[in-house]
Amino acid sequence: MHKTVILSILIFCSISCKKEDDTPATPQEAILYYSTKETFDAPWQISKENLTTGETSTVTNDPFHNYWWVSASPDNRQLLLLRSPVTSLIDQFDYENCEMIKCDSDGKNQKVIIADNQYDWFAFGNPYWHPNGDRILMIAQESNATAPFFTYTVDTNGNDPQQIINQYSIDAHWNKEGDKIAFIGIAEEGFIDVTSFEVFSCNYDAKANSVSTIIQLTSDDTRNHDPCFSPDGSEIAFSASNADLTNADLVSIDVLGNNRTELINDNGIHGGPLHWGEDDKIYNHSIYIGTSNFTVNVFNTLNNTNETILSSSTAAYISPFCVQQ
Repeated sequence: MHKTVILSILIFCSISCKKEDDTPATPQEAILYYSTKETFDAPWQISKENLTTGETSTVTNDPFHNYWWVSASPDNRQLLLLRSPVTSLIDQFDYENCEMIKCDSDGKNQKVIIADNQYDWFAFGNPYWHPNGDRILMIAQESNATAPFFTYTVDTNGNDPQQIINQYSIDAHWNKEGDKIAFIGIAEEGFIDVTSFEVFSCNYDAKANSVSTIIQLTSDDTRNHDPCFSPDGSEIAFSASNADLTNADLVSIDVLGNNRTELINDNGIHGGPLHWGEDDKIYNHSIYIGTSNFTVNVFNTLNNTNETILSSSTAAYISPFCVQQ
C-alpha cells in the first residue's frame, strides 16, 4: 500500500474564558507535528511548530532513517513515529520496511516498539493511540505483498497484537470518544480493484477490544483513503481519488453515508492521514504534480476555504498532526 499522497494537519483556535476571580484563563496552544524533507536528497524528519507562537523545533535528526508518520498520545506527552531506512527505494509511506517508534514529545527516549517483520508481518503502519491511552490502532499485512491488510490493536508497548476487523481493511481511525472506528474496506485481495476501496464504520468496545455493527458508508467509483471523524462525530472526511492517485479530492459524508460533499475538487492530490480539529478545520497535505512540492494545508469547514500553512520551493511537508496543549 504505497501512497504517494497527501496528508493532513490541524490548527487550533483557543477560546478565552474567565475564572470566577475574573482572571483570564491561559489560552491553550496548538502544536503541529509534521514530516519534512528539507532538500531533495535529505531524509524525511519530524519537526513541530507552535502555531500560537510560531516557534519551530526539530523532533528527529537521524541521517539513516526517513521518519514519515507522527501521531500524539492523548496527553500529548508521547509520540508514535514510523521510520524506514534511507536505503529503501521508497522514502515515504514505506509500510514494508518500517519500524514503529515511541518517544517523548520532543523526540527523546526513542524506543522501537514494533520492529520490521515482527509478528511475521510483511508490512504495517497507521498507528493511533486510543483516546483512553490503553491501546494503539494500526493496520498490518501478513505474509507477502499480495496478502490483505487487516486492522489490529496492540498495547502501548507494541505487544499483544489482536486483529479486531476480519474484513480486509486499511486506514483505520478512532473517533474522539474512541467508541467508533472509520476505515477503508477492501473488496479484493491483492488490491486488484482499487476503486473498491470504500468507507466503512463500526462500533468499538474498549473493554472487550472488539468491534460490532460494521456499516458500509460509500459505494462509488473513487479510490477512497484516510477517513477521519469530525469532532462531534457526525461527519467523516476522506480522500477520494482516481485509481492511480494522480488526482484526489477532499470529501465529507455524514455517519450514515449521506450528504456527500466535495470540499476540495481541483487538479491536485489532497489527502492524509487527515485530522479534523476541534476548530472545525481539516488538516491535510497536498501536491500538484509537476508544479509544487508537498504542502500542509487546513480546510476550514466553517467558510469552505483551504489555507496552505507549510510550503517551500525546496522543502516538502507531509503527515501533519496537530494537538492542543
